[in-house]
Amino acid sequence: MPGLEERLGAYVELVQNENERFGLVKFSDPRELIIKHLLDSLAPAGLFGGFIEESSPLSWIDLGSGAGLPGIPLALLFPGVTVTLAERKGKRALFLELAKSTLGLSNVRLWPKPFEELKERFSVVTFRAFSPLDPSLIKLVRRVLLPGGRIVAYKGRKAVLDAEVAKISSLAAECSVVPLQVPFLDEERHAVVLRFE
Repeated sequence: MPGLEERLGAYVELVQNENERFGLVKFSDPRELIIKHLLDSLAPAGLFGGFIEESSPLSWIDLGSGAGLPGIPLALLFPGVTVTLAERKGKRALFLELAKSTLGLSNVRLWPKPFEELKERFSVVTFRAFSPLDPSLIKLVRRVLLPGGRIVAYKGRKAVLDAEVAKISSLAAECSVVPLQVPFLDEERHAVVLRFE
């Protein structure tokens, strides 16, 4: 089986080759795709590694997965974790099916229907470029969390983020804003982590 670097490279190549056909993500060149999308998706890997140590096995769901970001890179990095990619837009869901089969992602499942129809519960919910953080979104997402579960939202500048966090922090048992370092990216990136009882 190819190593992690080769599998991540194969994923990037697949996104690059199929981007126009499926309308996945915006990037001007392969370097931007790697830095702003792949490396950004992997930036909170240390957080996720800590979650795995606390409570294994974990079940994750990536909402509005689109091109599979961050779900596919995380599934490649953590092959022992089951990752569900939720994407209701038909073309993008077809791409996720293609990516799953092309990359041989046995730990990935697809949910090509509205998120609201989910009955299953998960340890971790992730989303990136999905929606502003507001109380109605958090309440909706919380219903699919297992006890002790977490929401991890990929976000940008802290100045913009503070207002969003102020509206939602009281809904969770714990709320933290974690600065992220994305190699070669000179932009502020943060993960908002909400833990629920």
